[in-house]
Amino acid sequence: MNLGDKIIFIGGAPRSGTTLVKNILDAHPDICSGPEFDIMPEIVRIWQLGVHKVREGRISAYLDEDQVRERFASLVHSLLEPYRLRERKPCIAEKTPDNLLVYTQLNRLLPRAYLIHVIRDGRDVVSSMIAVAESYRLAHEKVPTIINNVEACSQTWSRYVSAPFEKPKVFQSTAFQRRYIEVRYEDIIQNPEATLKYLCRRLEIDFSPSMLTPHLFSHDTIIHDFWYDKTMMEGPLSQRSIGRWRRVLTLTQRIIVAHYCQTHLQRFGYVENKGWIRENKGSNPTVKLEEDILTICRLAARSPIFMVGLLRAYINKH
Repeated sequence: MNLGDKIIFIGGAPRSGTTLVKNILDAHPDICSGPEFDIMPEIVRIWQLGVHKVREGRISAYLDEDQVRERFASLVHSLLEPYRLRERKPCIAEKTPDNLLVYTQLNRLLPRAYLIHVIRDGRDVVSSMIAVAESYRLAHEKVPTIINNVEACSQTWSRYVSAPFEKPKVFQSTAFQRRYIEVRYEDIIQNPEATLKYLCRRLEIDFSPSMLTPHLFSHDTIIHDFWYDKTMMEGPLSQRSIGRWRRVLTLTQRIIVAHYCQTHLQRFGYVENKGWIRENKGSNPTVKLEEDILTICRLAARSPIFMVGLLRAYINKH
């Protein structure tokens, strides 16, 4: 099928599986997907600034709101088109995690674009972010603020997954829901064919078996030292990272994750209540006493009320 000028955007919290979805789509015969373009959120924000200036009358002598939108939409197409033409495919999928943060605005700017939200269990995302932060520390590099500690990791996941819901009228609108597609990392891994067939139906393209083996294709991706590695690019679909939180999150870390993420964990059906905090079945959580002590001290200085809840959890546990 010729997809014309449609664009697929892929977004999600870092470490949620956006790279996996990018590679899966890149393995489709009609879709190409290159390295992260990065600047789409900035383009959207500048477009919104232009609209604001029109409404203020500052630049209304030059063009109106519709003309501003048309020109920014053309800008996006002109920036992505050279790559699509080089790859000789009818459709391009642009993956940048931060795309998710502007999906409600992107839908207005590019109403024909598809918006894929890759969702992964926040407990596993936090566990993965903690590992990335540790890689930075071992290399004596500055750790990005968004993953600096378990609190930051938890807040980052919550901020990303909640972004589309922040404008409920837009999110619930027929126009948005027609183009917005949620796909779970766990579903891709555990039931790939059915999940990818669903994704293709929503994208209005034919399913291709090649999507099941993205590791057999080369992908145009910039591999960063800490966030990505060759295994992510070359390995087959694997369940080894599902439920990772059971092995690595301490009780303190679980309580903090629940504090920031519980609402969204329930929204997406990963948990029913907070019973998972004390779950030990089939697990052997790594005890990091020093890290827990530092975390507790930091929380005690900032939030005595939170500390009371933390102590109660320990009492109930032991």
